[in-house]
Formats: sequence, C-alpha cells, structure tokens
Amino acid sequence: MVLSGSTLNPNGHALTVSGSFLHSGGALTIAAGTLEVGGDYRLQSWDGSAYGVSGGLLRMQDPAGRVVVGGDFATDSASSHSRSLTAGTLELRGSFTQLANYASQDPASRANFLASGSHRVLLTGDAERDLFFTNPTVSGFAALEIDTAAPVHHLPSLNCATLVANGNPLTDGLVIGSRDFSLAEDLAVDGSMVLAGSTLSLNSKCR
Repeated sequence: MVLSGSTLNPNGHALTVSGSFLHSGGALTIAAGTLEVGGDYRLQSWDGSAYGVSGGLLRMQDPAGRVVVGGDFATDSASSHSRSLTAGTLELRGSFTQLANYASQDPASRANFLASGSHRVLLTGDAERDLFFTNPTVSGFAALEIDTAAPVHHLPSLNCATLVANGNPLTDGLVIGSRDFSLAEDLAVDGSMVLAGSTLSLNSKCR
C-alpha cells in the first residue's frame, strides 16, 4: 500500500495491510482506529532504486489508537512530529530507524519522531532488532516497552523517557547519553552500563 497525498483515517475501524506500507506523502491520522501492516512501514519516499525523504505525517493522538508493524519501521519524514505522537501504541516486531535527510533544508525535521505524552512503542516478536536514531537528542520515544526476550540493540544509546522491560534483560548493555529517563520497574542489564550524559532516575532498582 502507498499513501502519497491527502489524509487517511481508519475512522475507528481496523485497516489491515498484508504487505508493506510506503508512506511517501499525506497524513495518516490513526485517531481511535488500528492499522496493522504485515511487512515494513516506511515513512519514506522511493525513487525506484533507493529510499529518500517523505513528505508524510503520522498522527497518533488518541489513547485507543494502535499501529502494528510486522516488519521494520523507518522514518525519514521532512515534518516535525513534536505534537503528532502524543498517545496510542506503535507495536513493532522488527527494527526501528529514524533518519533526517531533510535537516539541512529544515532543522525541525530532526524531530520527525519526537513522541510525548502517553505515546508508547511496544516491542514484540522473536526477531533480534536495532533501535537507531540519527538525532537522539531531538527525536525519541516517550515510553518504550520491551515484551520480547530477543536481543534489542539501542543505537547510539537508549532513547526513551520511560522504560518498561517486563523482566527482559537489556542484552546489549546500556548506554545513557541522549535523554533523561526513569525506570518504571526493576531492570537487569546483561553487560556494561555507561552513563555519558543526561539523568537516570532509579525509581526502583537497576542490577
């Protein structure tokens, strides 16, 4: 499926895409609806040989809204999402990539995945994955919940305000340097931990 312009709104219903979803332009307003993508969700453009910058916007502002991605999620949107990702759940069964190739024209695009409020990214599935931010000091997760025992690699560092690991250890160690974050539960780090900047709040324990 391709969204290249206008606005798509599930209107409280469930929209299922068995393949991948290319969001090259226009707005996707989830509201209280659900979008389930069997493959990748790419908030990018495609010129026939390579992915590039997208003019698209993803709006998740309702607690009941849900986007489920069976593959990878990647954003290279030219638009700031500082007020667009404030509620709802983005469930990922693959990797996450934030790029900002339009930043030289508009620095605000570095915030193309700046989640806030009650917005949550939920990691599920059995695949080993990377969570990569090109601009970790600007974009980031509001809440990150890990509901998988598969290895999760945080690149270049953990980038969330709140972390819920559900007893799953951070198998790639832990580096904190981009964003203040607090624990919502006990957390086990399987490897080394580096605090290189920002603030770590131990509301419970880290071991």
